Amino acid sequence: MRLGGGAEANLCLVGQVGDPLGPEHHRELAKHPYSVKDGRMDGTVLVTGATAGIGQELARRLIQGGARVIVHGRSHQRATAAAERIGGGEIAVADLASFAQVRALIEDVTGRFGELGGLVNNAGIGFGTAPPRGARTEDGHEPTWQVNFLSAFLLTMGLQDALAAGRGRVVHMSSGVHASGSVDLEQPDEPRYASPYAQSKIALVMLAREQGERWRDLGVDVNACSPGWIATKMGGAGGGSLAEGVDTPQWLLIAPELAGTTGRYFYRRREEKPNPQVEDADARGQLWDLAGRSLSI
Repeated sequence: MRLGGGAEANLCLVGQVGDPLGPEHHRELAKHPYSVKDGRMDGTVLVTGATAGIGQELARRLIQGGARVIVHGRSHQRATAAAERIGGGEIAVADLASFAQVRALIEDVTGRFGELGGLVNNAGIGFGTAPPRGARTEDGHEPTWQVNFLSAFLLTMGLQDALAAGRGRVVHMSSGVHASGSVDLEQPDEPRYASPYAQSKIALVMLAREQGERWRDLGVDVNACSPGWIATKMGGAGGGSLAEGVDTPQWLLIAPELAGTTGRYFYRRREEKPNPQVEDADARGQLWDLAGRSLSI
């Protein structure tokens, strides 16, 4: 299993001398009035899966930094308890294994908040919480594929106007395991080329690249990152600290110098070469169409 980057990867630290983004990129900063000032977020950020682990710690840190955070959980009780633990936050509830509940979440968030400065698609099914083989959601999909990818796609698309209004940033939480295998574009509910978990994480990086290109004129930046192997319920024992896990997604949300950086994949604040399928425009288009058909959008 590959976790994060290796010395052989094509790595570049954004903001360093020799930054591949170049001076033209940095001249674009003034054109993007994000709700990010001096490394602080003063807008509204929705963090899915914020009732434990990386999501909860990220929500806590964003609140400490001045953001208004929407704490998402599968139940009101879990989300409320998490908000109490982290010292604040608004509550939003949805089971991402139900498209109907995701659509209700979109309606709730847009109705209450209007615009968003950020969205972190963090919720997901991991190795330790994987359903039995052959399991299906109420919508007929393999649960990991639906929760980790299809619902993230639906949520992000449904919040497009709110994100555009807030000049927001989107972070899709992927994983280093996305480096090998590929998305089965013919039968993603019974993947042949990667595990359901790995397939979903490849798809999220593909989505970040495709949305980054399609949404560039909206002023919404979309990126993906790996938090690394972190000691959580999903990641299991023996991994790194929560502080390590939240550092890169928080940086992607709040760093002023990243305005206009979109469609990239990061690990430990460094851009990393993604899975080859991410670079395949035809495959990304097929994935986009596949998701749209699955969601009837």
